[in-house]
Amino acid sequence: MTPPPASQDAETEATGRAGGTLWDTRRRRTHRDIRRAARELALERGVAAVTVDEIAGAAGVSRRTFFNYFRSKEDALLEAPPALAPDAVERFVHADDFSFGAALADLVRGHARDIVRDPDGIATSHRLVTENPELAGFLLEMFAEAERALIAVFERRLARTGENIDPRLAAALTGCVMRMAVECRRAEAAPGDVPADPDALVAEVDRVLAGLRAVLAP
Repeated sequence: MTPPPASQDAETEATGRAGGTLWDTRRRRTHRDIRRAARELALERGVAAVTVDEIAGAAGVSRRTFFNYFRSKEDALLEAPPALAPDAVERFVHADDFSFGAALADLVRGHARDIVRDPDGIATSHRLVTENPELAGFLLEMFAEAERALIAVFERRLARTGENIDPRLAAALTGCVMRMAVECRRAEAAPGDVPADPDALVAEVDRVLAGLRAVLAP
């Protein structure tokens, strides 16, 4: 069965809706409570032994409320890659003074800083997939969804500039760079931890980019 796509973060969904700050705060709290309950139950008993009804009950919400925030229990458990910041996307698309590669490197560095905003969430997702291999397919679909979004961003720029770049190849390589950088940082950390230092991850991204250029050099 094809895993469902990851839901958007409730904080993003709440932006611009009626209710202002109080509405946003409540949605963030509910989103956090459901995810925490799901992870605690799954880590204690295993994913297969946990139901949506049990997660909702532990979080103090109804089943209907659960599905207002997440599309499945797997969606609640795993940390999807964060969306690209809209302002960063616009800078990339309109960076006419920079080549595609230079503009992309800047975009990736900024994204690396966004990734480490929730290092505990990343570490918990990694642990859950390690202990529950059936989650791997859902995580892969989350990454595939992020890659499709990245392709759409690349196509916007290429439609303007006419640069001879394959957006699918560029997106695949970008995903590899980010995963390699995170894994290298993880290897240097204590077991189960993800370093929360954004500068360190950006430096790792630069090292991976340099290594990629060396591999692809004629």
